[in-house]
Amino acid sequence: NSKYYDVDEFNSLEFDLLSSLKLAHVNIASLDSHIDDLKLVLSRLKYKFDIIGISEHKINSSPSNNIDLTGYNKFIFQPTETTHGGTGFYINENINFVERNDIKLNSSGDFESNFVEIKFENSKNLVIGCIYRHPTSKITVSKFSEEHLDPILSDIAKENKHCILMGDFNVN
Repeated sequence: NSKYYDVDEFNSLEFDLLSSLKLAHVNIASLDSHIDDLKLVLSRLKYKFDIIGISEHKINSSPSNNIDLTGYNKFIFQPTETTHGGTGFYINENINFVERNDIKLNSSGDFESNFVEIKFENSKNLVIGCIYRHPTSKITVSKFSEEHLDPILSDIAKENKHCILMGDFNVN
């Protein structure tokens, strides 16, 4: 039931920018091929996202184009072993974070993920996951949730941290 906005509609929205962490997810279907499109859309928005999750980056070695975004750390990702997978993050260069490789979920051809933990001085840390579940995955959504996501969410809860999941779960 998500609402989709074009650039003008999005720019007309009012946000509490002082207390908000601004996140976006983009299923980009090849970051290498569409980096200029991403840069164009971001340049047209009047709000700058703090964290941008990317799914289906399709990078399986080194990108042939410069995929850096001004104001963000280097793109955090693992090369994908598939032709349509991959997840990663652009994180604002002023945000204190660590990669959470200990909770990464990856099963070639079924699902891929990356997790980062945003560190806050005066509140609970926030773990953010970007997940891509392949549409051809042999693992059902309910089995994926039960056997893979639920244990990670339980561990994050035991750490007394907040969690946000973004991505493309390929659920009809």
